[in-house]
Amino acid sequence: MKTMISKIKIVALSLATIFVTSTSFAINPGNQKPEDVRYVGNVNELPVYRVSLNNNNAATYIVSIKDNEGNILYSEKVSGKEIVRNYQIDEVYSNDYSLTFEVNNVTEKTNSVYEINKTKKVFDEVAVSKVK
Repeated sequence: MKTMISKIKIVALSLATIFVTSTSFAINPGNQKPEDVRYVGNVNELPVYRVSLNNNNAATYIVSIKDNEGNILYSEKVSGKEIVRNYQIDEVYSNDYSLTFEVNNVTEKTNSVYEINKTKKVFDEVAVSKVK
């Protein structure tokens, strides 16, 4: 009797696992962003940004990076399916800056614009607490 109950538990657990994993696979591809721009960190005290282009078909993109005055700092034409590029901008010397990443999908004729603003704030924190 105990072996029959444990077998039923194993079958029920297996069915639940199959159901949960099958629904998660169906949901995840729809949530994937076609373009993504992220701050990765600093290398040699200069910021690094990652541009990910997630597309199912081989598409052609033009990635342009502009400063706050609209000057093009860098522009690149890339094509393929799963494209990941890291960009480090040497022209950014000040602590406060503004960049614009433009991702143009030439194949589908869409345009996405990402604004990056960095400000450095220095402040002193003073805490007063009662000891006794």
